[in-house]
Amino acid sequence: MIKHTSRFLDGVALDWAVARAEKMQVFVDVNDESGKVVREMGVDGEPVFRPRQDWAFVGGIIVRERIVLIPSVTGWFATSHHVKKKYSQDTVEAMGDDPLTSVLRCLVRIKLGNVVEIPVELAGIENCFYQYCDFPRNDRTCAGQG
Repeated sequence: MIKHTSRFLDGVALDWAVARAEKMQVFVDVNDESGKVVREMGVDGEPVFRPRQDWAFVGGIIVRERIVLIPSVTGWFATSHHVKKKYSQDTVEAMGDDPLTSVLRCLVRIKLGNVVEIPVELAGIENCFYQYCDFPRNDRTCAGQG
């Protein structure tokens, strides 16, 4: 596993993080058609889990988490005012090129935080957590680095 910033999650890495946020048991598999995919364990046929392509799934998240979507010049903005304690709330925000991505990134930030752990095989060096911070790289190796 490797640390990754949730605001840059995309593709199969985003699918993985959403599954973890939803407390699903999943694993990474290789599909001849599309390369790496996330599959749900314990479900008949172990179907591919692709929430970033499923409006019905994301629609339920929008309602449940009270996420607001706002179009912008640079993409889509998703925000949620989440109750932390009685009379206290936390605003969680995320951006994406499309509405599904922004909602799913917002969900991951709500449930898992700003930094998440994903399987190394899903993280390219360009998306590694260490690319976006000042921490030394000697405590954890990024994917693609020796």
